[in-house]
Amino acid sequence: MNKYYTLCFGFFVFFYILSCCEQVVAQPQELVSVTEQKFDKRQMTTITVSFEAESDEVIDAFDKHLRKAHKVKLKSGFFGGKNYTAEKATLTAVTPERIDLFVRIESKKGNTGAILYVAAAKGYDLIISPQRYPDEFDKLQVLVRNFAIEFNKAYYDKLIKEAAAALAAAEKEKQNLEKESENAKNKIVSLKKELENNENKIKENEPKIKQADEKIKQATENLERMRQNIGTN
Repeated sequence: MNKYYTLCFGFFVFFYILSCCEQVVAQPQELVSVTEQKFDKRQMTTITVSFEAESDEVIDAFDKHLRKAHKVKLKSGFFGGKNYTAEKATLTAVTPERIDLFVRIESKKGNTGAILYVAAAKGYDLIISPQRYPDEFDKLQVLVRNFAIEFNKAYYDKLIKEAAAALAAAEKEKQNLEKESENAKNKIVSLKKELENNENKIKENEPKIKQADEKIKQATENLERMRQNIGTN
């Protein structure tokens, strides 16, 4: 019975992941939000994205995206491994000027996903924000949003493939179980038939056994009489 539950769960996971993937791709504007975070004791306006993937997977993908698409390399920064920086980076998709890029990755409560924070500054007090540098901020937001769309598509494609594989395995296992059950039923029918045949043979042999017992009895009696006759002569 547990195998059938596995099959049903596989269907549910498959269509749930597919639905999530469609929502992410269809509504890219809702992927990012604007929040305030402290980086190196500075309050910064950050572009924030929530992911269902784990934090290590997200930050690794973002680092690779920056290297491949923008030739920018993140380095582990202040306050431990969850913070990263790219100092005096040339990020032409945002501005021709050199900027400092600040990135933070955090795990959601219960390890249900990750949150990515991205901020930038042209100098210590020159924070890129919608008020001070609206054009640069919008371009940075587009950069992060495009990464999120690309990442989520690959992430959900992977989950769909995994769910499809699990579903196929569950279906195969169901078929094997059904085949085993059918073979067991056929064996039961065969054993019942064999039992019935044996019972019929027993019934057929009962009178023959009685006749054999009678012959043994008569032969024994004849043998006893012969012994007695020999003894008296």
